[in-house]
Amino acid sequence: MLGENESLYYSRCFDSHEEAKEWQRIMMDIDVPKGSQVEIKYCAFDEEPFMFKDEWVSLEQVLHNHSISLKEKEVLMEERWSEAIVNVKDTLLRGAIGRYLVVRIRMIGTKQFSPLVKRLRIYYETIDYRNMLPEIYQGDHDSNGFLKRYLSIFETMLMGMEEEIDNMSRHFDRSFVKGDWLKWLASWLKLQFIENWPDEKIRKFIEWAPTYYKRRGTKQGIEELIEFCLGEKPIIIEYDQIKGSAIKPNSIMASVDQWSVLILLRHTSVLSDDELQQLKALIKDEVPAYLKIMIVPLNALVFLDQHTYLGINAKLSDHRRMELDGKQMMIQNTLKENSYYELQRQWINDLDLGLGEEVRDEHL
Repeated sequence: MLGENESLYYSRCFDSHEEAKEWQRIMMDIDVPKGSQVEIKYCAFDEEPFMFKDEWVSLEQVLHNHSISLKEKEVLMEERWSEAIVNVKDTLLRGAIGRYLVVRIRMIGTKQFSPLVKRLRIYYETIDYRNMLPEIYQGDHDSNGFLKRYLSIFETMLMGMEEEIDNMSRHFDRSFVKGDWLKWLASWLKLQFIENWPDEKIRKFIEWAPTYYKRRGTKQGIEELIEFCLGEKPIIIEYDQIKGSAIKPNSIMASVDQWSVLILLRHTSVLSDDELQQLKALIKDEVPAYLKIMIVPLNALVFLDQHTYLGINAKLSDHRRMELDGKQMMIQNTLKENSYYELQRQWINDLDLGLGEEVRDEHL
């Protein structure tokens, strides 16, 4: 009954708690890619038991009975459904009178794309804009239906604005807002952040801000800020830490004075040039204006005459035997004084360099 790229959904029975209630409109938040569609049908009814498979049941019991096949439900409901409404986000309901309302949603996709229904909202009691017109327009005549549908255009526009105003408080809730609204909310706390941060990280930043502001501008505060941004605590070097130490004049550490600070980022914190500049601007905004910030990302490898720090981006490895070209090796790396000459001669003989005895003696 359903095609390969089709799906069918029955909503629960919405209850207005009032017999013969008039359901007025459906609003949906849907995404409909090209070539796909969302089809809506509805049925309003009162609690009227009927005979089904030799039992008296209600329509609600049948629709939510998983032992009844979808085909049987479709046959039962075939003449009860309204006309199909396709790819419409806001529509008035015609002839939907009854205590209960059930909605049938049929989604048809393609091999590449599928439609998406994010939210469904049903109204059974709204303001009748006809009551705001002169009395001559409120009579029960043939044009009443057309007038109601015409006024619903303005009702939809105003209803959206009124709901936005009623729910304004949601825009101040970090757990609800996203995207530009979330960044706008962060700006209230004067929070700067890396541009490509996901919304979830910005939410955590806003939540953490009160704790961070207690230490803002201090060494501990900067350490925690960078750790939050990069996931790893940096090494911050101040003038008092290196004052009086023997430092090479051309080293960047020699440029650290009482008006500057050096920040070493561990080699596991990989940043692009653009992200590094954003991080520097972020830190600059958090420290006193007179303080010069120097940021140096550490390399994972050891380079002579560059930033190499034991225990940070360099370490002493365990003892292992010395190897030459992967074949020859020294069994010992410490030689006793009385056996030095003998072992060295034996080692050269083992290498089998193909040289004469005289050459070997000269090298020894």
